[in-house]
Amino acid sequence: MENSVLDNTVVKKSITLFGLLKIFCLLIILYFISLSIYFPVKQLKVFNNTYSDTLLFKGEEINIINDDSIAALKIKESFLQSRITMAKSDSICFSIDLKDSLLLLEIRGVIVHEAKISKIVKSHFFSRVDNIALIKYLSEPFKVDHKIATIEKEPIIFKKAPKDTIEAATQIFMPDTLANEIICITMVFDKNLFLEIAQSEEKPQFNNLWFLIKKRSKNVAQVVKNSFSFKEPYYTPKILIELPKKDIKSIYRAIPYKPQMAINI
Repeated sequence: MENSVLDNTVVKKSITLFGLLKIFCLLIILYFISLSIYFPVKQLKVFNNTYSDTLLFKGEEINIINDDSIAALKIKESFLQSRITMAKSDSICFSIDLKDSLLLLEIRGVIVHEAKISKIVKSHFFSRVDNIALIKYLSEPFKVDHKIATIEKEPIIFKKAPKDTIEAATQIFMPDTLANEIICITMVFDKNLFLEIAQSEEKPQFNNLWFLIKKRSKNVAQVVKNSFSFKEPYYTPKILIELPKKDIKSIYRAIPYKPQMAINI
């Protein structure tokens, strides 16, 4: 009898602990969901305060620039202004025109390569910011802070030189393994912008899994770190574009390690 009572007590305690654990997990999930909503809203205010230039527009001009059709012209002007600034540099740079779906590789203002963008996904953040702030934000080039990619920027091939023509004829041909590899590049810029360039061709599931884990884990780690340390919330708007593999390889290997970029949103 005593054993059955003890067993019932243990079962009840286990059920209680399990219930508390479920409630705790639910609270954690709700906490992160609320932060995912709060972070962009907070960053929106920071963005508008940082880039709203009171000297850029005055009086009635502010009301006029709130018209999206007028703002689009000023954004285009900022894009061109940014490209002019980049043209003063000797380094290779690139421009992304989301309106015309083009990525341009440039040297001193001369377009040396043009790639057609097949897909564009961008954060709703850009449609919610003030037009004045967005115009100022795009008026100067972006500089890459750091980047990661699934391919080598400067591939090195080690090949043993044959002793004679007979040995050369018997050497096994090694195909380019990049032909079957998923190509994806992510760049983080100095003005709080995340850009991902992915191939437009089919992407078999689970290929380059380590790259995807590495990319996602950085975002999750940053959110968790800010959440538990109660730091100021920080949100990075993202832009995803897709290009043919051959264009991505050409562009990635042509640009310097920390290139400049102009963008038209």
